[in-house]
Amino acid sequence: MMKLDDIAPAGQERMTGSITLDTLFGDVSFVRCLAVALLIFMVGCGDSEGIRRYKAPKPAALSASADGTMPHAPLDSQSPQRMLGAIIPNQGQAWFFKVNGAPDELVPHVSAFKDWLKTIRFDGGKPSWQLPGNWRQMPASGMRFATVRLGPEEDALELTVIPLSIEGDPTQNILANVNRWRGQLNLGPIREDELAENTEAIPINGLTATFVDFVNQGSSLASGSPSSSAAATTTPPASGVGSGVELQAPEGWTAAPLMISRGGITIRHEAAFEVTDGAKRLEFTLDRLPGAGSLTQNVNRWSGQIGLEPLDADEVGRAIQKLDLGGVAAEMIELKGEQETILGIVAVRGTEAWYFKLKGDNELAEREKENFLALARSVKFP
Repeated sequence: MMKLDDIAPAGQERMTGSITLDTLFGDVSFVRCLAVALLIFMVGCGDSEGIRRYKAPKPAALSASADGTMPHAPLDSQSPQRMLGAIIPNQGQAWFFKVNGAPDELVPHVSAFKDWLKTIRFDGGKPSWQLPGNWRQMPASGMRFATVRLGPEEDALELTVIPLSIEGDPTQNILANVNRWRGQLNLGPIREDELAENTEAIPINGLTATFVDFVNQGSSLASGSPSSSAAATTTPPASGVGSGVELQAPEGWTAAPLMISRGGITIRHEAAFEVTDGAKRLEFTLDRLPGAGSLTQNVNRWSGQIGLEPLDADEVGRAIQKLDLGGVAAEMIELKGEQETILGIVAVRGTEAWYFKLKGDNELAEREKENFLALARSVKFP
């Protein structure tokens, strides 16, 4: 669990803890920015007269799990969802292979997925493979090493390949990420002694892939899941807030959809707003997930979304700003790319982690930074 301290209230001094290309790496000539990529899976004091308060009914709490990495909002579990995935630890990294879809859509790909895993070879720390005949590999983008499209073009599903650094016991990392995936389907977490019976170990050229095949049947959850009360709720009225959270939205922030579908995957947020100024745009989302994960891994997930190189733990430690959100310890980081900025806050409360994220145009993000902090400090957690 991250140990966090309080800082002075916003407005007393200008925030530190920003990351720019210059401050992180010195001379910008040493920086090679990645192309700006929009990934699928995607607050200071203000004038009280310019603030609106929102409150919504409290939903069923998410099940707790071990710390995870690369958090994403849960999939829409009201309709059946299936997930095929594999985790391969190798040389200080974990490689994540995952595809989601309706159960029937994935039926013809289960055997092909497992056979494909057996063809993977690592050379110089990077994987190569032999694709089945009707699979097609797309170019790398953002955090993705590769995207593979499964099946005919009109019905293709997207399989993502993403590497992340891992720390400590590989088994604990595998368990944490298996539980993270289960959490996305609103399935309950499993213990380490249950890992073998819920996954399949597939040998691949001296390494081992941990393969998962999880199904969520909507209201009647499968694979050792909790009761159906933990299923995703329907999209609430367009207030911008869809959970038991209370918050104050700054003037000019417009409610955005809480549930969106991208690439055949439906994700839902606890809160969502957007800010526009002509062609300039910012997106704000608030997500709640079991566990906090590694701060460095989560920061690097955000970094990749705006074309920045990964940071090491020391760089992250120097850049973070410690916050107190109504008694809940949190850490904030500012990541600035060539065109877009991400302001991110991770707040750990018990067994849950809350992710506040503002992403978009550099100039507009700088202008809305204090509003972002004001919103975060206004949150009343359920």
